[in-house]
Amino acid sequence: MTDGGIHSFPMRAYLEDTDSGVVVCFANYLKYGAGARTEFLRVLGIENSVEAGQTVKRYGQALVRVELKLGRMTPKHVRA
Repeated sequence: MTDGGIHSFPMRAYLEDTDSGVVVCFANYLKYGAGARTEFLRVLGIENSVEAGQTVKRYGQALVRVELKLGRMTPKHVRA
């Protein structure tokens, strides 16, 4: 959903997303970000097909992530 030009993507972390200390594993933030990006494109009316070639055929261009910067984040704990 978008609110005031800001896209938000509520999500839930599950136990399998955590380490033994019930802290969400850092690499999962990439997975969550990819899901949020896909949903944002859907809000814009752009279907980001599983088959990358379909996006190119339909829109005449590809949506490619060429750089990704991550900073240190505060660990998120899964609540019971």
